[in-house]
Amino acid sequence: MNYSLFVKRAMQSAKGDEARTHFRLRAHTRRIERSNRGKRAASDARLLFAFLAPLTAATLAIGQAWAVPSCPVSAPISTCCIADQPATTYQLGGDITASGECIDISARNVLFYLNGHTISGPVGAGIGIHVLSTAANVTVSGSGGGVVQKFATGFQSDAPNTFTELLRASLNDRGFVLNGPEAFAFLLTASANLKNGIVADATAKGSLITDPISTGNGANGIVLNGATGVTVVNAMSVENVGYGLWLKGASFNRIEGGDFEGNAVAGVYIGCHAGGPSNSGCSIPAGNGNTIEGIFTRLTIGSCPSGSQHNQPYGIVIDLGNSMNHVFAAATDTSASCAAPGDTLFDGFDANSGPACAGNFWFSNTFTLPPNHTPSPTHPYCMQ
Repeated sequence: MNYSLFVKRAMQSAKGDEARTHFRLRAHTRRIERSNRGKRAASDARLLFAFLAPLTAATLAIGQAWAVPSCPVSAPISTCCIADQPATTYQLGGDITASGECIDISARNVLFYLNGHTISGPVGAGIGIHVLSTAANVTVSGSGGGVVQKFATGFQSDAPNTFTELLRASLNDRGFVLNGPEAFAFLLTASANLKNGIVADATAKGSLITDPISTGNGANGIVLNGATGVTVVNAMSVENVGYGLWLKGASFNRIEGGDFEGNAVAGVYIGCHAGGPSNSGCSIPAGNGNTIEGIFTRLTIGSCPSGSQHNQPYGIVIDLGNSMNHVFAAATDTSASCAAPGDTLFDGFDANSGPACAGNFWFSNTFTLPPNHTPSPTHPYCMQ
């Protein structure tokens, strides 16, 4: 027997036993320490949970989409869900009533069809259809009469290159909100919403909104809120409790044709005051370099279209401090339904006094005869 090897192994075994005993002791000590820390942490967690529980409940109530399942791919959609599969076509199979946010689209290249159905909200909460910022190149179609109603916002896109067509938003706080760049919106209808009908924010740069209809909304029909490079073509924005179209701190946008009639304050307004023209300055950037024209598509600003509830005081307004805007070929609508046809208080109004109008240029407009645009400090010589 090799005694030296035996002794060596015995010593290694003893050392191993000692090491294992030491390890077990250290492990037990750590378990005790973790237990004590766990108890303290659990106590702290209970206090924190007691504080945050009401806030968490409120947050979940608002953000219902966090808890909804993925939308089915192989079957029509029948409940609120998240469209999270890229390059997939989703079909709504029936009307949906939601308790909060309803349809979230988080994946790219999705096609979403309402198929003539209605998505209804809990009145004033959530978003009916929400295209998240991760979902570029999404198409949402309301062809056949699709409606989103009774939400805080009917439809909202935060993603680039969203195409939305033939969709109606009614009875929401806000109808449509475009936040993503280069959106294309075709034949959207916003009606009877509590606040604004259609809003394009500053991040919606380069978007195209064509043939929108915005009627009977509790604030403004269409708002370009700090937007740049947006084109609005052939809009019909009438009977809104505010402006037909408000360029609010918005520059270098183009308005091509449309009907802006019978609104409570003005057909088209460039400025920062919700109540109409004002001699006071603005706390937001000026609206500069916009073009409003009716050369290729008729642009009308009459006071009262048929059945009007509002005698629109102003046609087109450029308020104080907004410069280098251009108004071409606008016309007063002389509808016989008006008590005095075409009788806005001022068809064109520029609050920038002096012959240069701060560089604003009014040309070839067919306004009602004087005094609506007789040259004066408030109707200066720049109006031709």
